[in-house]
Amino acid sequence: MNKIKEKLQQIYPLANNFYIEIFDKNEAMLTGEIEITELEKNMLKIKTDEHGITFRGIDIEILSYTADGLRIKGDFNKIEFF
Repeated sequence: MNKIKEKLQQIYPLANNFYIEIFDKNEAMLTGEIEITELEKNMLKIKTDEHGITFRGIDIEILSYTADGLRIKGDFNKIEFF
């Protein structure tokens, strides 16, 4: 279980100047230029320069959204990249 927790708390570079950091299974910080394209209670869809990402789960909410990034929380059960 500790190995999984360590893996989830790492920073993953996804594209030019875009990073995603996941804390446990209930909070994520995305750094870089991000556009929110769709937001529902159980789904958040965002777009970066090179990727689209969908977070699915329960009670997803935005903690902060600035020009530098996005911080969200919720009980994530799936993260899709497109």
